Amino acid sequence: MRLADTRTGLPILNLTGHTKPVVAVTFSPDGSLLASAGYDGTVRLWNPTNGQQVRELTGHADWVLAVAFTPNGRGLASAGLDGKLRLWDTESGEPIYELSEPTGWVQALAFGADELLASTGKDGVVRFWTPESDQPVRELAGHTGWVQTLAFSPDRGLLASAGTDGTVRLWDPANGTAVAAINTDAPAVSIAWAGNEIAVGGRSGLSLLRVNNSAPASRETRR
Repeated sequence: MRLADTRTGLPILNLTGHTKPVVAVTFSPDGSLLASAGYDGTVRLWNPTNGQQVRELTGHADWVLAVAFTPNGRGLASAGLDGKLRLWDTESGEPIYELSEPTGWVQALAFGADELLASTGKDGVVRFWTPESDQPVRELAGHTGWVQTLAFSPDRGLLASAGTDGTVRLWDPANGTAVAAINTDAPAVSIAWAGNEIAVGGRSGLSLLRVNNSAPASRETRR
């Protein structure tokens, strides 16, 4: 795994520790930690300044496909093929709680306000969890294929989901209602928010969507 300089595109640090491919990475909200996970079944925390491993988190029984920091950065959620959603204390490395995804497979995770955790499995349903409940508090159905990626808007007022059915769907996390569905013409594997725009990466390239007044406009650019 490598860290690169965004100005030059050149690698600046090599982070070694994982023994198999890494498929999930994310920075903590304040940028002081980098979390990674992959096919070796481990979650690792790194100091992005010097590339040193801070902690290794073990407990998953299969590939770990997703990691997400809580909004305050003191917790890290991880999940994957073993169907377990685990929340870890990033300072001690100890597990805080464990939940079970009904489908037995978690592909993506994202945190909203008040530590509301969104997850999705192979059935294409987006589920919301809270630390107080061992069952989903809400299930959002609408996708017709696997959901590969989830992302909350910067103000955490909307959740975007996308996957193999070629649509990006927007949801209101407060009540679970569907806000919109946008056709991207091809499966999506990654989405990211910047202000009121959503970048969507997939098999057909990169699309940029703009959201106005909680409703999406048509696709702005593709390259």
